Amino acid sequence: PQPTYSPVPPSPTAPDPTSVSANPSPHPTTSAPTADSVPTRFVIDPAQSNVSYGVGETFLGEGNRYNYAVGRTSVVSGEIMLDFNNPAASTVGEITIDISAFQSDKSRRDKAIRDHWLQSSKFPLAIFSPTEMRGLPQNYAPGEVIDFEISGDLRVRDISLATVFTVSVSWEGERLTGEA
Repeated sequence: PQPTYSPVPPSPTAPDPTSVSANPSPHPTTSAPTADSVPTRFVIDPAQSNVSYGVGETFLGEGNRYNYAVGRTSVVSGEIMLDFNNPAASTVGEITIDISAFQSDKSRRDKAIRDHWLQSSKFPLAIFSPTEMRGLPQNYAPGEVIDFEISGDLRVRDISLATVFTVSVSWEGERLTGEA
């Protein structure tokens, strides 16, 4: 039997899984990927995706009360070219996130992030530019969960830093679902 993938419900410290569809609108429809198709283009579906941050806060004026805050945005785009016959030849394009759209449970925090901390009102986009994927298997069967690392440069504001994400993905039918 083929293993199946069930996304783990998000915790306050983990982002929700991201779904990447082979046929999102308004992009052209492609045939369902098969093990024989090389390569298949998947694009991130913002309606089924999100990017989140988590931050611990200590409120000095409230007896040092600690709070863990999460902000999310679904304004994310990017594409993946998946080679089912040779997963190591697969590529990931730039992933762009509109960080000015981050929303948490407090509008005051969101304003501070936009105006001061991330300055996303001035620098609205964060861009991850992948440079290498490590740990991809030599072959892949639908339903398998693939765990690998993707490294690249993450630009937030006017600062770019080398970043490594641990990624889990699974392909079922026309959907590639993953979490990083």
